[in-house]
Amino acid sequence: MESSAPWDFVGPSLGLILDRIHVGAVLLDESGRIAFANSRARDLLQSGTPVLETDGRLAVWPPQKKHFDRLLWSAMEGRRDAHPLTLGAYDEEHRMIMVIEPLHDEPLTRSRWTIAWIVDSDGAEPNCEWLAALHQLTPAEKNVTLNLARGLSTVEVARKLSISVATLRTHLRRIFGKTGCQNQAALVRLAHLLPISPIAVHHVQPTAAVA
Repeated sequence: MESSAPWDFVGPSLGLILDRIHVGAVLLDESGRIAFANSRARDLLQSGTPVLETDGRLAVWPPQKKHFDRLLWSAMEGRRDAHPLTLGAYDEEHRMIMVIEPLHDEPLTRSRWTIAWIVDSDGAEPNCEWLAALHQLTPAEKNVTLNLARGLSTVEVARKLSISVATLRTHLRRIFGKTGCQNQAALVRLAHLLPISPIAVHHVQPTAAVA
């Protein structure tokens, strides 16, 4: 993968915006090859983390490969998975979360391009204060959101907050109702302020490549 951004796939303005966010963004073409990776994603791909580039394709370490392949295929078919993929060390301090989304809003359209958002706990701490204020989340709902955005599973969040899984799911339903999120993956995306809609990326007009 070249270090310079392929502006024939991502316009210069959009590429500059993506390079300034603290979350990795990897644009994948219809064959799953990397067409663009922003600055944060390039750092992660080159650092030996659980995400890597293999023969021009985005890949993950073997323990999560099947889950990753399923998420990618689902996104290529135009579907959004309800749960983000958690990668890396399974402790609360070092997590990596991946959300893969289609770049088209209708299933089974001709376009099979996708975008992978990669959130690294070492470089992207979710700030849920604004989210709680904007959507009037209770302190309990804010804590649930914060921990899910850090990559903890529902069982781990319930254990950490000393509540039952049933109570956590009740909180989660209320959070979805207040924020408009339909699933955990969308909530993670919102909590990390991912600024670009996948649909907007899809509609960016190609520009001439920069020499």
